[in-house]
Amino acid sequence: MTDINNSDIRVLASKLDNLKILIEKLEQKQDSYHSESQERLQIAETQLALFEQSTKIICGDIENLEERQDKNDLLTKIVGGFQGLLTLALIYLGWRK
Repeated sequence: MTDINNSDIRVLASKLDNLKILIEKLEQKQDSYHSESQERLQIAETQLALFEQSTKIICGDIENLEERQDKNDLLTKIVGGFQGLLTLALIYLGWRK
């Protein structure tokens, strides 16, 4: 009966060793997945920061464009008004019909 118990213990010990090896492999895979996930997270954070920076630059350019357009519109109105005034003056003087 002692031989049967010893053989049973050996079988159980062998199964436990196999389970320990499987658990170690799973832990290694988990660590690998975690490392890859951290790398992807860092890449995503970098891309988000670049996107935010690009958005700020584009918004700034749009605001500057609006300001320049407003200045351009004012200048166009001034030039148009001056041209109209000059045309009226020339018509009054009879130089233009």
